[in-house]
Amino acid sequence: MVGNKMFSLLDARLKKIKGSNQIFGGVSVIAIGDFFQLKPVFDGWIFQDLNKGISALSPNLWKELFKVHELTQIMRQKDDIEFAELLNRLRLNNLNDNDFAILDTRTVRIEDQSYNKNSTHFFVQNDLVDKFNNKFITNLTSEKVSVKAVDTVVGDFSPPIKAKLISSLPGKQSDTANLAKEVELAIGMKYDLTANIEVTDGLTNGSSCQVKLFEYKTKSQRPSIVWVKFNDEKIGTNTRKKYNHLYSQNIDKRWTPIFDIKRSFSYRYKNFERIQMPLRPAAGKTIHKSQGDTLKEVVVSLDSKCKGKIPHIHYVALSRVTTLSGLQILNLNRKNIAVSDCVKDEVERLKSEAVLSLCFKPLYSLPSENFKVVF
Repeated sequence: MVGNKMFSLLDARLKKIKGSNQIFGGVSVIAIGDFFQLKPVFDGWIFQDLNKGISALSPNLWKELFKVHELTQIMRQKDDIEFAELLNRLRLNNLNDNDFAILDTRTVRIEDQSYNKNSTHFFVQNDLVDKFNNKFITNLTSEKVSVKAVDTVVGDFSPPIKAKLISSLPGKQSDTANLAKEVELAIGMKYDLTANIEVTDGLTNGSSCQVKLFEYKTKSQRPSIVWVKFNDEKIGTNTRKKYNHLYSQNIDKRWTPIFDIKRSFSYRYKNFERIQMPLRPAAGKTIHKSQGDTLKEVVVSLDSKCKGKIPHIHYVALSRVTTLSGLQILNLNRKNIAVSDCVKDEVERLKSEAVLSLCFKPLYSLPSENFKVVF
């Protein structure tokens, strides 16, 4: 989700790239999304006015320029219409007693035999995700390896100063180009990519996979290749062709090789380079990071230590799965279901004041009597 600050930065950046003072540098922009997803992190809603510094004088590009055409056909739950309709009511915080009764049938406890411990789990907070992933890896009996990042300080510093600067680097991946200081890898564990490796080949930040094999160079304890199988087999097609010479008899042709990557970043006014495998454990993930996922099975816990309600988080969490039967709920936390009032107001404004007039009439909008089928 793009927020209002990011939207303004996109406008400024495109103007600079194109050498033009036209809005977005004269580039046509099509925005696709759903306001009933989660609010952008550290940003405002795209439709809100900027209100800090000189940016407060900027025009509201979203409200001034954009018209909406609503797509109404549900694709993710197309094979479970009743569940799709329930989610539409949840989206607007309009669940009825029957809806809650249906969701109660999907509630499980960890002690239950029906609990699907191997399904992807969604949590509200990072600490719960880390705890779950660490426990999941610990319980695996497969081959494991801990891969430490190789860090370099850019600049003319003495060795002791370089060592001190490197040791001061934070453990938070978002501060270090999305590459972990140390990542625990295990055969059979689910992971997400943490960086854009080859966008045109689908190797993008957040792509989900399962680790299948480690390959080492002679006398090295650090894997030179981590072979993974992506959930979407289209991802990595070109990469597999490119590295076709690396495949041996024990390597499935559907597996994709992942290598160390190098990324640069700044921390406390110093520049660094980090070499690391761009993978993060994903047996459990935050609901924020699940946006965009489509899964056949998922276990959801909406337990939260956060003060107040998080608008839309219930809808996002439950709507990642394709069918009701594929959903298990550890904690629905129904009292915290919420929808943002400003989002409802904006959607209402778009439908009443900013509907896109199409230059043609779609066939599906025409009355059935206008059609004649000829054999």
